[in-house]
Amino acid sequence: MAVALLLTWSILQIVGGSVRASSPRAVVDSALAAVEADKTAALETTWRRRGARDVAALLGRASLARLSYRFEQADTLYASVIVLRPEPRDRFRLSAQLGQGYSRQNMADLRGADSIFAIVIAAAADSVSRPELAEALLSRAIVMVRLKGMVAAGRLVDHADSIRPPDDSVLLVRTLCTRSAVRLGEAVPYVASAAKEGALIAARHGWRRLEAACRTAWFLRWEQQGYIDSASAALSRVADLQRAARDYSNLAVTLQRLGWMKVAVGDYGVGRRDLLEAVSVGRASRNLSPVAWAESGLASLALVLGDMAGAAVHAGVAESLMTSQGDQLGLANVLVNRTDVARLSGDLPAAHRIALRYRELTTRFGAIWVTGAYRLLGSIAADERDWPTATAYYDSTEVGEREGRQAGALLDLNVLRASMAYSQGQLDQAERLLVDGLARTKPGQVVPRYQSAVLLAQVALKRGQLARAESVVTVAGDSLDRWRAGLTDEQLRRAIFDSRGEGHHGAQLTEVVAGLARGGRAEAALALAERRRARHLFDQMVQAQGLRPSARVLGRQGSPLPRPPLDSATAVVEYVTGRESPIVAFVVARGATRAVALAPGKDVFREVERFVGLLGAGANPRSLAASLGSSLLEPVVQQLPAGITRLVIVPDVGLHQVPFDALLVDGHPAGARFAVSVVPSIAVLSRLMALPRWTGTTRVLAFGDPQLRQSGGELRTVLAAVQRSGGLPRLAASSAEVRDLASLFPGTVVRVGRRASEAELKRQPLRAFRIIHLATHAIVSDWSADATALVLASGQGEDGLVRPGDFADFGLAADLVVLSACRTARGVTEGGEGVQGLTAALLEGGARTVLASQWAIDDHRTAVFMGRFYRALRRGIAVTDALAEVKRMLAAEGRPAQEWAGFVLVGDPMVRIEPGVAR
Repeated sequence: MAVALLLTWSILQIVGGSVRASSPRAVVDSALAAVEADKTAALETTWRRRGARDVAALLGRASLARLSYRFEQADTLYASVIVLRPEPRDRFRLSAQLGQGYSRQNMADLRGADSIFAIVIAAAADSVSRPELAEALLSRAIVMVRLKGMVAAGRLVDHADSIRPPDDSVLLVRTLCTRSAVRLGEAVPYVASAAKEGALIAARHGWRRLEAACRTAWFLRWEQQGYIDSASAALSRVADLQRAARDYSNLAVTLQRLGWMKVAVGDYGVGRRDLLEAVSVGRASRNLSPVAWAESGLASLALVLGDMAGAAVHAGVAESLMTSQGDQLGLANVLVNRTDVARLSGDLPAAHRIALRYRELTTRFGAIWVTGAYRLLGSIAADERDWPTATAYYDSTEVGEREGRQAGALLDLNVLRASMAYSQGQLDQAERLLVDGLARTKPGQVVPRYQSAVLLAQVALKRGQLARAESVVTVAGDSLDRWRAGLTDEQLRRAIFDSRGEGHHGAQLTEVVAGLARGGRAEAALALAERRRARHLFDQMVQAQGLRPSARVLGRQGSPLPRPPLDSATAVVEYVTGRESPIVAFVVARGATRAVALAPGKDVFREVERFVGLLGAGANPRSLAASLGSSLLEPVVQQLPAGITRLVIVPDVGLHQVPFDALLVDGHPAGARFAVSVVPSIAVLSRLMALPRWTGTTRVLAFGDPQLRQSGGELRTVLAAVQRSGGLPRLAASSAEVRDLASLFPGTVVRVGRRASEAELKRQPLRAFRIIHLATHAIVSDWSADATALVLASGQGEDGLVRPGDFADFGLAADLVVLSACRTARGVTEGGEGVQGLTAALLEGGARTVLASQWAIDDHRTAVFMGRFYRALRRGIAVTDALAEVKRMLAAEGRPAQEWAGFVLVGDPMVRIEPGVAR
């Protein structure tokens, strides 16, 4: 979509010109000059001394308060002026009412502002109050364009132009710039020329705020014509003007516009920074209008990065704010987000309904917005494989964008058409469009180039050109990796390899990986899969060890994939999933790589969800275990060399919660034959296995049965839902669990009850412990990392919630961390990055391997499980073998899979621990 057009508020809030010292405008002008010079205190004191009945002083103090974003104080002072000047046509009274309207306008109360401006217009309809009348008409026009559209706003501007005093330069500039602002959605040259004329006049008079407002309308026209770089640089200068003038409310507007532009051209890091700053500055200046638009921009960015949950959250915030403000233009923009969320989630009927509502709503805002509706409807039709309808909508889109001279949007349309041509088997046309688009993109548009390259690689695969496909996507990936290495935004660094551009119908890297694997290029396919796996975690591990940047390890063309030192009994199985295409499993064992095509993801994912749910609830879904075993494991087992007894699984989207050892292979649980563990990527496994070996005596730290204060205030919002349902029960068996551990490992540091606290954990020399065992409650969210934490006792300045970021910062050296709590292996799944919860944070923090759980566990049965596990481990066998031994014993005793299948080992499976012995 084109960059959103949030119309400026600043045009109508600037005063200046040659006026009498006693006039209302002169008073407001003095207040503005004081605010811009940061000298409000002295002027405030002067006006306050003039008393509570001096209307000029009251108007001045109100203006100071409004321009400093103290709106309640401003309204009180404006009300005093209105009381002292009861005559409806009094110019001080009218100026005070205008000020009240500006306050509501700044706070995005569009309906309230509109009502006040309408009152001023009715009262000022005479020759004496023509400046105030013109000002109110222009003010209402800016509000009206957001409430009812451009036609109604245009009539108000025409009225203002007809009655403004001819020698009033301020009103001339305002009229020029307001006319431009309310017509930004129309493809007319006047938009830029009027704004430019107004900006030059304002610059000559030194009216910085008004100059900035006019330049905004001028430069946004450049953006519409596809000159994104020029428009962005120019708006950056506008932001500088606004900072110099301390015009923070309108600075927030400019920042959100800049953020939209950067996102539109693929500069996601800078775009996200500007959008987040717009939210911060907007809230600080209490202008929630740019906050709402920035949230919509963040939703669009989340969609590009494949973060559906994040997109829904940002869109929800934006929609709530737009609705409360009565901003129909903004609400239309949010409908684009909601359409894309529905479309990319596969709910095409809902997407179509929302897009039709968007089209209906945008008819009042100009041709460019309607053109956007055609683009949305075309994308939906293409997803439905309704090629004639999609073509018709795309043709309408192209006509509208050519009339509007939106060069950047036409490039996006090129990719949409290429994707549709590819889906229809029209490979020549798809390649022509993609090559043309790549030639016209700029070097800085790294992500759009990467997305186009992935689709171009798919075209090559369809033609059997395997070498070309591999080269195209690898070279583009190299550029993306180098760009990614320079990002400072952690969220973008994690998500960037899962980015998907608008119209990128199914052209995902996973499909290229699958195509190369099918063509016999297993090593190349695996290397492409690995470059998007757990990259943030790998980067953090590399940096912690003072090594070279990860781009030199993983991403470069021709660079070898890091290989873990596997023994003859161990194989790594890495899955690459796609919904429509077959899942691919790579089998790495004894230096060789094989690829196996499995069932399509859509045939597996629903079974996985049912299987995990039933197993966690205590059921025995044997038929599902057999079906999933047949789909996911049996073809893999057939490719294993003889003697393999350990499987290290690298799961992909849709498979992270699968208890692989509970799947049936040839009628028996896989765990009866293999010791199964999990790792985020082969590269991470290589790095974990290369960590320095423990050289000291085994020391153990064990926390259990923490005393939890049932206070929502202390445990904060993450526990609010738990508190409403009765709080967290005591885990009495966990006390016995940690004391049993102490009996097995002499010298174990045990903390229970009040001493099992977050403060105590942070006080301990954590690097000195080889094993860290935490038996407690966990609050784990599959949707928000901010709502995930391990729960310990609170107190001493700590709330008792140990979050993933805390674990990542601990600087551990532990061979093994055991999270003996519910659902500790779960968390937010971020595409190739994997599960972002407690386990990944512990690996990032220095642990070599983590034992966690996939579902809710009983503390008494868990205590028995852990006792058996540590007794096996202390014999010196590999941790994965110790875990498998306990699971087999419980299965042989007839215990349900619920009691043992949910425990999963994440990290290096070959860790060995002997009690009290140096290794």
